[in-house]
Amino acid sequence: QRVTRLLQSSTFRFLGGILLIAVVIASCDQSRTKKNPHFQQALDTQFGKALTAETASQMQQYYDQSLSGDLTATYRLGRMLYEGKEVTQNTKEGWELLQKAANGHHPRAQMYLGYVYLRGEGVPKDGTLAEDWFHKSALQGDADAQFALGHLYWQGEAAEQDNLEAYIWLSKAASQGHIRANGQLPLLEESLSVEEKRILQERLQDETESEE
Repeated sequence: QRVTRLLQSSTFRFLGGILLIAVVIASCDQSRTKKNPHFQQALDTQFGKALTAETASQMQQYYDQSLSGDLTATYRLGRMLYEGKEVTQNTKEGWELLQKAANGHHPRAQMYLGYVYLRGEGVPKDGTLAEDWFHKSALQGDADAQFALGHLYWQGEAAEQDNLEAYIWLSKAASQGHIRANGQLPLLEESLSVEEKRILQERLQDETESEE
């Protein structure tokens, strides 16, 4: 039954379509591809608009790697479809792939879902989910997620305003060379009260001791 459900899933049918395109690509060299009506028909049927041979080949590569458990390929293919870059936009299929990568603990996919929920791009805006995905990614060391989380706490945007948490996460991002985090840290530090600076110093010291 599990195999039957997989075969019937829209994602499986979609990825199978990419495999069909790859077979067509393999049957003709690049010079003939643009003139091959069967190749063009396969592209138009699957994606709704013509793809270049390069893009179709790239998608096939991501598909093969995704089937092998490569979450980076799953994330990249999902993002291409969700944003509609170089392919006809398919938010449903793209979202399923992005969630698969994020639930598999891929930090970039988690960070990306955070931004999607924060901005409400294709999904209802949800600050709680945005904070949650940013936090999961930030814990894995993604500098962009650490910056986003710190900025979220500093501005009180979609999360409770917390200067101390903001400083800690912006510091982590800055330590990895994140340009925007390095630019915002001095501004945040100027806004801290004497008491906040004291508490922050204690928390940073505790973190240092726990890492030793």
